[in-house]
Amino acid sequence: SVVFQDYKTYEMPLSESIQLGDTEKHPDAELWNTLDRFGAESIRRHLDGDLNRNLGRAVSDDGTALSGGENQKVTLARAFLRRGKVKLLDEPTSGLDAYAEIDVLKNFIERENKWSEVIISHRIAYAAMCDRIFMMENGRIVEQGTHDELIAQDGLYAGRYRQQSSGY
Repeated sequence: SVVFQDYKTYEMPLSESIQLGDTEKHPDAELWNTLDRFGAESIRRHLDGDLNRNLGRAVSDDGTALSGGENQKVTLARAFLRRGKVKLLDEPTSGLDAYAEIDVLKNFIERENKWSEVIISHRIAYAAMCDRIFMMENGRIVEQGTHDELIAQDGLYAGRYRQQSSGY
């Protein structure tokens, strides 16, 4: 499953959108549970708890327009729901605030080791949650290791980590 920074939204019922490309049909409870992992309270309110309500208004006047962050959560839930062995996340939280970003990433990372994840991001403040970090510069891997190993090396990663985390 792949989540790109420039995610796509689809004007269709939420239940269809979240299962798009999946080969199996999931029960409503599983869809809501998956959405809830990513903070679906506002999505549930916007749709009046109706998974069959249309996302967007171009196709149906009774549809609802979600915010950019809400649409990104739907895209993340779609990737999470799929049973694939690898999840590729390219700047997957660009439309979310800092609090939601951390919660979303924890929900992807803290699971029962059912898949591998590759997270591509310029935001390295949450990299400590990852098993292995590859620091790139000019298209090349210049450092790799765990968060603690890279901090101890006091190289590029450590400098960027301190720079980004100092704002918090």
